[in-house]
Amino acid sequence: MTYNATYNWDRGADVSGNVEVGNIIQNQKQFNLQGNMNLLTLYNRIDWLKKINTKYSSRTQNKKAKEERKPVKLIKIITLNTDSGTIVTHGLFTKKIRVSARDTSSKKSYRVKFKTINFGQIEILNKDTVGLELTIRPLDTKLNVFKKESLEIGVRLLMMFRRFNMQYGLTDGMMIPGFRPEIGDIFGQTGTQYGLSPGLGFAFGKVDRGYIDDLSDRGWLVDGTDNVTPAMINSAKTLSLRADLEPWPGLKIDLNANRVDTHDTEIQYMYENSPEIQGGNFTMTTIALRSAFSGAGNAQNGYYSKTFEKFLSNRAIIASRYQNKLTGTTYPNSGFITETTLGGETYDPTNGKISVNSADVLIPAFLAAYTGQDVNSVQLTPFPTLSALLPNWHIQYDGLIRIPTIKRYFKSLNLNHQYRCTYSVGNFSSFLNWVDTNQDDLGYIRDVLTGNPTPSSPYSLSAVSLTEGFSPLLGADATLLNNVTAHAEYRTTRNLNLNISSYQIVESRSNEIVVGLGYKYANFNKILKMKKASNFQNDLTVRLDFSYRRMQSLIRKIESQITQATSGNVAKTLQFSADYGLSRSLTLRGFYDLQINEPLVSSSSYPTSNSNYGVSIRFSLAQ
Repeated sequence: MTYNATYNWDRGADVSGNVEVGNIIQNQKQFNLQGNMNLLTLYNRIDWLKKINTKYSSRTQNKKAKEERKPVKLIKIITLNTDSGTIVTHGLFTKKIRVSARDTSSKKSYRVKFKTINFGQIEILNKDTVGLELTIRPLDTKLNVFKKESLEIGVRLLMMFRRFNMQYGLTDGMMIPGFRPEIGDIFGQTGTQYGLSPGLGFAFGKVDRGYIDDLSDRGWLVDGTDNVTPAMINSAKTLSLRADLEPWPGLKIDLNANRVDTHDTEIQYMYENSPEIQGGNFTMTTIALRSAFSGAGNAQNGYYSKTFEKFLSNRAIIASRYQNKLTGTTYPNSGFITETTLGGETYDPTNGKISVNSADVLIPAFLAAYTGQDVNSVQLTPFPTLSALLPNWHIQYDGLIRIPTIKRYFKSLNLNHQYRCTYSVGNFSSFLNWVDTNQDDLGYIRDVLTGNPTPSSPYSLSAVSLTEGFSPLLGADATLLNNVTAHAEYRTTRNLNLNISSYQIVESRSNEIVVGLGYKYANFNKILKMKKASNFQNDLTVRLDFSYRRMQSLIRKIESQITQATSGNVAKTLQFSADYGLSRSLTLRGFYDLQINEPLVSSSSYPTSNSNYGVSIRFSLAQ
């Protein structure tokens, strides 16, 4: 955990005449909290769990069959009790065992009698003073082996969480222009009748809206026409979570979640009632899998989208939820409402009700439809709380190489999958005439036509977006026994932008297939029958890659409920390269690149083809 605070005092400019500018004071605090937990180390503090982790680790899986053929036995040295039986713990997790013994002094066999207490303990019934070396072996049947391995596998799955990391950052700051007091000698403070100025709290990073009001009441701020620069309060909260999972040897899952909430407040203290303007931006990870493969339709069916139709129908439900919250409430008697006769009266939707095309309705309806949430329980806010934070993931698996049929042809085979989805709110600002009802950021703004109060949240938002991508949906990297490398993957991305000011959703999709082959000719000089460079392998590395990408953009209009294709194209790319190492610092490279673009919307562009080929020499001074 760390905490840093800064305090700056900047002298204002001297202006001729009776104009007073004042000084500028500014502070900032940064609070960072970081936590790391290595759960694997915690598990391994217990011997039995450590044994399971070792047995089912990636490094021991290839030797598992050999180890299982070795007879399992436990050797323990004990001394018998003369007046009672002797309890022995074996930890073999079976009641069916065989026990043999020999005298530790004479090394002769000793006949023991015993009984089983539980799956991990036995009692030696012999009463003697002799020291014995016990050899305990399980009499495992196939059923017992199955039970034991099932228990171990179940425990191994419970230990899938290997590492956890959390980072939280908070940055707050204030910038106040028009500050009258001068700087002092100690810590930048000067003594006044109110105490130190601007105060030790301010110097050590205290950020408080009421502090500006206190400065104004003391007459320490330049107001009126001499100062037109408002005070600023900035706040940024960042949360990052990461967890590493390993459900099975070779299968690794990385989960990560992020949330960034930035708010800026502009306080115009030089005017009456100190009006405020708030703004900022917001980003968080989420999951939109339920609509990821729903399809965008085609020209024949008018680019029909089931998810878009769901979004349109969600609007009425969200608007109804808002109406239910307002029913029975009264209009606040403050702000612009005091100029009407409605202050203190019961809410009446005929005076003004929330529109199905307002940002307060469109955003929750958009999130419910495209992330698959229940429209009756989705949060009625453009800034979802921490409870709505969902992780993205990256999955890797290299366990297929342990299958004999695959191992016969491959040196390595790795599969990978990655999913990313982010919900973002662009720059937003608050309504100047918004009146709060003290009910979950719900209030009223003045209708520009009637002047009546209309239900609204405090912020004016122009757009929100969902950006989703499988990078890749499925990918494979392989190396064959003949040193040929192969790579193949399928990627898909989707970008949804809800433009509130123009009442439309811009939907962009792309699908891409990538295939690559490579081969490394070790010591290629032998093939060319050339003299080998001293202490250097003159290798030739060749690479061939092909990609096919299809991109399409649609505009879905909310009011007219029609969809129009705006752009799209098919891009085919072929790349070939050959790198030959002449020496440690000199590499000769030949290449050929071909790119073909075919438009899907003929009015937007024409088919094009570009090729690029040549030879290059790379000289590295780092060798």
